[in-house]
Amino acid sequence: MEQNMTALVSLFARAYHQKNKDIKIFDDPLSTKLITEKEYEMIGLNMSQGISFFNPTFKGSKEEALKWIVDHQLSPSVLVRSAFCKEAIEDKRQRCKDVDIENIQFLSIDLSQENWINTLLQGDYQEDQLSISSMLGLSYYLTKDEFKKMLKQLSKYLLKGSRLVFDYPSIQESKETKINEMLAKEADESMKAKYSFAELKEILNQCHLTIIQHENHQTVTEKYISNYNAYYKDDPIKAPEGVCYCVVEK
Repeated sequence: MEQNMTALVSLFARAYHQKNKDIKIFDDPLSTKLITEKEYEMIGLNMSQGISFFNPTFKGSKEEALKWIVDHQLSPSVLVRSAFCKEAIEDKRQRCKDVDIENIQFLSIDLSQENWINTLLQGDYQEDQLSISSMLGLSYYLTKDEFKKMLKQLSKYLLKGSRLVFDYPSIQESKETKINEMLAKEADESMKAKYSFAELKEILNQCHLTIIQHENHQTVTEKYISNYNAYYKDDPIKAPEGVCYCVVEK
């Protein structure tokens, strides 16, 4: 399977946070097991060497440069959306075939394809059971039409009361989101859409999905990062502007 660099960098951000922070925005002990030492060192080196791209006026050591990049560019969106998802599903378990966790199935699905739902239905998915689907990081890389079709197809097979959790890029941009967009483009994973709240709500209505929770960068910073910032008073971080977080119900 082709390696997804965006996913690997996200894993690095979680592992760095897990190794280096006494107060966790999102406690992810498996992150340090899922990334190899070679991958961790390679990404850390590449990031620190690129500090001028992220912060042209930065002055400091390689270690300080890496800390700045992780804390202010990589970690906020990755950790906040993970914490948001954990809260939405109460007792989320991180799962991977490379660690000893049972009852998990891996399916290779291209969500831009018309018949992607068939792969899911042919697996162990149970239509008669309530479910919570995490779609974090997906909406960025689908066109609006593809995203709408995906939601419509999934909604058709969700039991009433089932929920979807996702984040999405809003039409409000920030320096951090623009940099993330450039990084995604460099990795051949261009971001394809941005949404206003009104536009998103209309799409969800057409898919018979109702918003039950919606957060912006200000509310998630207060909810998930305030304890961290109280501990690290001299170097606070915030969730990226231009990203919103949503829980919807069938």
